[in-house]
Amino acid sequence: MSLESGSVTLKRFYTTKALPEAKNDSWLDALNQHAIKEKELQLDGENDGWAVLGNELSNNFTYLNSQVPPYVCFAYRRDSIKVPGSLIELHLKSQIAIERECGEGVSKTKKQEIKDDIINDLITRSLPNVDYAGVLVDTDHGEIFFSSSSDRMVDGFCQLFYESFHVQLIDADYATIAHRLLDHEERFEGLMSHPNLDLVENLEVHPDFEDSPEMRLGSAFLTWFYYHLQDSDSSWSSEHIEEIFVVCEDQLTLAGESMGSREVTLRQGAINTCRELSAALQAGKGVSKAKFLFYRGDEDDGQVWSFLIDKKNYVLGSLKLPKVEVADDITMLRERFDSIREIHTIIDDIFLDYLEMRTTENWPTICERMRHWVFELDLTPTPKEFVESGLTEEKDPEPEGDPVNTENELKKEDDLHETNEMEEVPKTDNSLAISIKETFSAEKDEKLE
Repeated sequence: MSLESGSVTLKRFYTTKALPEAKNDSWLDALNQHAIKEKELQLDGENDGWAVLGNELSNNFTYLNSQVPPYVCFAYRRDSIKVPGSLIELHLKSQIAIERECGEGVSKTKKQEIKDDIINDLITRSLPNVDYAGVLVDTDHGEIFFSSSSDRMVDGFCQLFYESFHVQLIDADYATIAHRLLDHEERFEGLMSHPNLDLVENLEVHPDFEDSPEMRLGSAFLTWFYYHLQDSDSSWSSEHIEEIFVVCEDQLTLAGESMGSREVTLRQGAINTCRELSAALQAGKGVSKAKFLFYRGDEDDGQVWSFLIDKKNYVLGSLKLPKVEVADDITMLRERFDSIREIHTIIDDIFLDYLEMRTTENWPTICERMRHWVFELDLTPTPKEFVESGLTEEKDPEPEGDPVNTENELKKEDDLHETNEMEEVPKTDNSLAISIKETFSAEKDEKLE
């Protein structure tokens, strides 16, 4: 996943102190001092350091390849040598067999010597495994974006960042962001003491449910936001954010502490009105992961972001950024970096609005409206349920006729029924961005009327 092109998953960090400006010489000095150096690795050995973004084999930093004010960009690279244990074992067995054919015994000490020689030989013939991820430093906001969520990569990156720049990084999860946005210790503590959304009364809790308060806060926020989209005109705006349209795309996962199924994932189709959504919400489950599409402007020059976000951490996964059509590489990078900054600002604004509602006296009223929404969701009955509920009438059975003719007629009717079903069932279009202009134009027209 790359910061320069395509989709990217971004983990965000705050810093404990202000960062130098992007043009400050200290960035180049630290990057070159802690740049990755080529060296021989032993078995299970690792070597890490900074590399040039877009040319991760290079460790020579300049202003041109690392600074796009107000951003500083580079890569974290981690090399390692891994020799499969099964391969070592095969070579060891082969060598021991040769020793025994020569009539020589193989003691425990001799066996270890043979094994060490095999490992050294395999290491010299093995290429290192190279992992790397992009680093984007927003010096204006004191935030860092890292294009990997691997624990091993994240741990190594944070340690090297501290060694290089003497700055401690703070993981930007739901709790830390809530603390920063609210900027009020008492309100924050009140929120974290009960971060849940209690939309279902007398819920029987599953004994193995172990969500942390941070995860409960994330699930409550995503559930509220999904409700907001269904209860409004699918748009968002505030004092700081120009109006933007939002759609929950073709993936929604709900999980909860109720007994029974722990998790339900809905993909494709009419997710907003399906029976599974109603049943999951009414069973006390909340949104644990969702795919959102944010859209602003018209089809020709509009901006489109799409990403996955879950309750566990405040990470935008598989983030697709608005298209950039410029010939200049520096301008292209700056526009991509600005788009990353903008979508995080939008999400923060939505999250702040939720947090402020949670800490006001009006929150119980909002919860009551959400309960009403959950239990008023349309559960479209199946044809059999229509009949049993009296919403339609059962047809009288046809008079018995010739068995052969009846069988043929039934076959014709089944074929016709299948044909009609194929004609009547609309095709599901999962590429929402293709028809986004018509969808949002219609919503805008309704608002104007």
